[in-house]
Amino acid sequence: MKFRSLPEKHRRKKRRRMSANHRIRDVRIADTELLENRCLLAAQVITPTPDPVEVAPNSVASFQVVYSTVDPANATTTGLTLRMHYNSAEVTPNLSAITASAFPGATIQDASEPVGGPTDLPETDRYVNFLWFDLNGQFPAGESLPLTLFRGNFVTRSSFDGETIQFTADPPIGFEFNATSAQLTLPITAPSGGTVDDFVKIAHETNGGPTLAD
Repeated sequence: MKFRSLPEKHRRKKRRRMSANHRIRDVRIADTELLENRCLLAAQVITPTPDPVEVAPNSVASFQVVYSTVDPANATTTGLTLRMHYNSAEVTPNLSAITASAFPGATIQDASEPVGGPTDLPETDRYVNFLWFDLNGQFPAGESLPLTLFRGNFVTRSSFDGETIQFTADPPIGFEFNATSAQLTLPITAPSGGTVDDFVKIAHETNGGPTLAD
């Protein structure tokens, strides 16, 4: 059986359609790459300070939770939904102190992490939820950044041996979320009857540095 070749005008139409499809695909790829680059660059950032915080069992640990944005800096948005995760076997949040220190307009609630959910983090079982919302997209209401959103305030339990306070969030469209965890650590103390050299040795070993014997 013989196959007839397409007339030249049909071949030209087919080539034009293929060329147009390639151009549409290229435009879509370019648009996707631009959107991905924007999402990778624009971010809401949470930084605890000081970090780490040294705290003994049955004591109060406090640190500032500082908010900023990058690309652009000092950006205003529709707000922030922020979660501060903790292990209730190690620490208990002082909600009244946290609420009193919070940037105005916040809705604050303590909640359990839903098992298997997106907010279920390893080694934590609860979180304090913060919501700031500005319908006009002016959050944080004319304040310059960086800005202290609140003070993390926790009471350590008698069995406390260290805790990592973690942060997750639901940022507005067009922004990613970056955060540094807050480290709560036991104070470094010299052993009873120890010398200054003993104390320095413990400090170096705890922080992964060289010991005096190295």
